[in-house]
This record gives sequence, structure tokens and C-alpha cells, in this order.
Amino acid sequence: MRKVLLQYLETYLDNYRIINSIPIPVSRYCRAKRNQVKIFAGEADFGACESKEEKLYGFKFHFLYSLGIPTDFTIAPAKYHDVKLVWDLVDPYQNLILIGDKGYISQSLEKELRELRNILLITAKRENQKVQNPGKLDHLIRKTRRIIETVGSKWSANLTSPGI
Repeated sequence: MRKVLLQYLETYLDNYRIINSIPIPVSRYCRAKRNQVKIFAGEADFGACESKEEKLYGFKFHFLYSLGIPTDFTIAPAKYHDVKLVWDLVDPYQNLILIGDKGYISQSLEKELRELRNILLITAKRENQKVQNPGKLDHLIRKTRRIIETVGSKWSANLTSPGI
């Protein structure tokens, strides 16, 4: 059904995607040691959400987003770094521009994506990086990221169990 909807909305015509991940905690971190046997045993795991500066026990929802619609997604244990799941999401694509946050900074990933699939990965830059984005591009990335983080936090709130 998702593929039919995406075809109807012609998201395949858009060669831009935003890549992001949001945490899905299943237990408070401080309770996780005693709860992990009961809740999603063997599936959930410990991890961190750097943008929120928090540790969690649970999952991360990784997704591509285009024209206001999630086009591809996967759910993985929280221990996996964002960079590790990129290939799962971009597998069906070539000739794409990906916009990601600092969690997707990886020179080797950028090079592989460009050489193997002609996918350009554009990320926000860390302050200590030698090569910085031009000012206008940085402004566009920040503006785009603000929208996706807002949407992501709403999804996260809906995916999180009440009372954890």
C-alpha cells in the first residue's frame, strides 16, 4: 500500500531525500537493566541519541523523507549508529541528493555513495571540520533540518509507550 501511495504522489520524481533517525525508547534508561529481560528481549538494545544528548534502551526509527512523506524506513536496535543503516535505506536509489544531520558525517560513506550510486550526501558540518559548507547551503540545511526534527519529534511521541 505504501508503494502504491508513493507512486500516486509521484515521490519517485523527487531526487532529494532527507535522512534522519528518531529514538523509540521502550524503557527508561535507568530501569532498562531490570526490564530488558521482559521488554523486547533480544531485540531492543542500549544506544544513544546524540542530538538529544540522551541514552536509551529501545530502538531507532531510520527513514528517508521526501515531499513531506516518509518514503523508506527501517527500525533497528538503538545500538546501531545512523551511518550503519544508510545503505538499507538508499538501496533502491541512484542519482539522489541526501540531506542529513551530523550523525551521518562519514567521508568513506560519502565517497562510496557518490562512486557506487551517484548519491550526494550533504550534511551539516561540525565546527572543528576543516571544510565547511557555504553560508547559504548551511542556512538551507538548518531550515530543512528544523522541519524534519519537528516532524520526527511528533512521530517519536506517537511511537513511544506512555509511562516509560
